[in-house]
Amino acid sequence: MSRATPGSVTRGPSRGARRTSLSLSELVDELTAAVAAAGDLAAAKHAARLLGIMTAELGQVLEVPGNRFSRAKACETIRMLMSHPAMTLARLAGGTFVDLGCGGLNPLASLVVLKAAGAARCVGIDLDVLREELAVPALARTALELMGAPSLYFGAQSPSADEVRQNLAGLDLAACLQTGERTVAAVGAFPVEYRCRSADDTGLEDASVDGITSTSFLEHVADVDGVIAEMARISKPGAVGYHGIDGSDHRNYVDPHRDVLAFLAEPSPEPIVFGCNRVRPLDFVERFEAHGFEVLECRVVREAEVTEASRARMAEPFRSMSLERLRALGVRLAARRR
Repeated sequence: MSRATPGSVTRGPSRGARRTSLSLSELVDELTAAVAAAGDLAAAKHAARLLGIMTAELGQVLEVPGNRFSRAKACETIRMLMSHPAMTLARLAGGTFVDLGCGGLNPLASLVVLKAAGAARCVGIDLDVLREELAVPALARTALELMGAPSLYFGAQSPSADEVRQNLAGLDLAACLQTGERTVAAVGAFPVEYRCRSADDTGLEDASVDGITSTSFLEHVADVDGVIAEMARISKPGAVGYHGIDGSDHRNYVDPHRDVLAFLAEPSPEPIVFGCNRVRPLDFVERFEAHGFEVLECRVVREAEVTEASRARMAEPFRSMSLERLRALGVRLAARRR
């Protein structure tokens, strides 16, 4: 879970990096202003091509995964979906997809990537209030990049630029980029939706969803079974879910010297301790299967160093867990609704 400052696109002390970031910002502002001023499709397409070329050349400047306004963050959902053989562009086409715990700062950019791939309906769900003045222009800029250079987001399985433009038809780019608008109403008749609701009460129809994603979210919910049960309710048979789960003590992101499993020593009976539920990442396999999912994969992507001595200092039930289960700190879990 990153603590990068929203809006920052470079890190480090290099003067060259800062000048590049400033130049990039100026170029983006010039192009997006031109789109807003022109107000016609031909101008938008031309700006999209220019922006695609520019970001292809300067892509490394934008590749900061922890920054919610970077391209890397915007395409994290699609990369997670496409990382498993069960999901293809054909499977995305015409489907309904939900991103749980997407946050209120910039969820729309991730959802517009799914729409560009052919999804019919994309829904972000979080308890945070949507920051429309930030999220709407970010969506528009992501859409421009997708139109100009879709392979930046999709890689080898990329749809063509023409297919992306067709999938994004109805998005009012000019209105999204105007200084005075920057509201969801400016997006136009476009099936990208944000719901300020709890993940265990999405309000979506039974068996209506083709795919669900979440990134560093499931470790924060108090009622894990309630959220997974809601996923099961709204998922169609065969629907897929891809979830990144971070089982570390999140205080470590503020204080890197703190042990990543320090919170397991707390004997608290509360479901949330220091912002997390402390359910071990591998335990989610049993939780998903108990609610009617088949777990296709649970890949450990980050491990903690745990010894017999450090386990002995933990509270129950963690003290009685296997070292293997405790060492699995971060996982990518893929599940399919039975």
